[in-house]
Amino acid sequence: MAYPYWRLSAFYLFYYACLGTWIPYWPLYVQYIGHSALVIGLTSAVFHSTRIIAPNIWGYISDSSGERLKIIRLGCFFAFVAILGMLLSTKVWVLTFVLLVFSFFWSAVLPQFEVLTLNYLGSRQAHNYGRVRLWGSIGFIFAVFGCGAIFNWLPLSTFPWILCAVLLMLWWSSLVVPPQQASPGREVETGQESFLKIALKRHVWGYLVAVILMMASFGPYYGFFSILLKDTGYPLISVSLFWCVAIAAEVLIFVYIRQMYRFVGIRNLLLTSIVLAAIRWLITGAFPENVALMTFAQTLHAFSFAAFHACMIEFIRRLFPQSQHGRGQAMFNSLGYGVGSVLGAVFAGLVWDDLGATTYFFAAGLALCAFVFAYIATLHQDFYEAPEKSGELNDSSVS
Repeated sequence: MAYPYWRLSAFYLFYYACLGTWIPYWPLYVQYIGHSALVIGLTSAVFHSTRIIAPNIWGYISDSSGERLKIIRLGCFFAFVAILGMLLSTKVWVLTFVLLVFSFFWSAVLPQFEVLTLNYLGSRQAHNYGRVRLWGSIGFIFAVFGCGAIFNWLPLSTFPWILCAVLLMLWWSSLVVPPQQASPGREVETGQESFLKIALKRHVWGYLVAVILMMASFGPYYGFFSILLKDTGYPLISVSLFWCVAIAAEVLIFVYIRQMYRFVGIRNLLLTSIVLAAIRWLITGAFPENVALMTFAQTLHAFSFAAFHACMIEFIRRLFPQSQHGRGQAMFNSLGYGVGSVLGAVFAGLVWDDLGATTYFFAAGLALCAFVFAYIATLHQDFYEAPEKSGELNDSSVS
């Protein structure tokens, strides 16, 4: 059965182009308009804070109503409207309010679109997820490099305008995604366990703690990596190139994720990704002035983020029945990208002025703690069962 490859891919392209505009340049923008490292950390935490609750609200509404695509479109539109508020003032309270509203609607988008994509692919085509998702990485690269070039001849005060333009394109891309003929969220599999019963299983919570710790380890990276490079003496174009190296490496993972599942195994891939994350943070904290080592550390983004993320998505797909996928994705997003990211952002904001690059050593410690929980949690057989056993590696058509 064909699936709308290019329209799904276009959405990922613009979604991650938004993140490619936001993540590297938000800290620089906040610094440019005169705020401190603490404000950078706290505003980043505000952005992530609503992801603790909001994804679960949107997931419940989506699973209950079956109107997943409408909710995605609504989230994209009101996220765009919210960011328009950044054009009104640069005061901290205004930025905080804007980010709260923006993040609430932004939280409706990706978890539900992941479910929509997996529903289109189905269990027999799930391995093609990487082929669709890689366009998100490409969008991130174009945004990072494009903004780096723009900010070489335009001031950082134009950042909100650029972000608004990309968000408008994201909303447009949501409009061209066709609705599914059936609403899988309304279907309940015979004899399935309740969502709460599955969520409370010991190995599920072990993995959740691992996700929280892993995402917390990214706090210094997302909040202060661009500032670290700038303070070390790199020009802005080099800052964007370092980000592009990371995402280019990420693309390769999504291209070959099917083969890696088959030959490496999902459990081994997950655990290796966490260890490489710890190595990445140690290198970043110890050798920020060494171009070769920093470039190598950025290539490890392929595993520390991309492979880890892909394993998480596959885990949720296998663990929860189809009628609970929306809530499953929302739970992992709210705890990992919500709780974990808030803790990481607040911690980094509080200590960065005093510790600087040394903050990354604490990030490495968090990643190693995540390894312990992931190792124990993934001993559960259902997690790393080879996908080919269920016939999921057959080829499929796209449209």
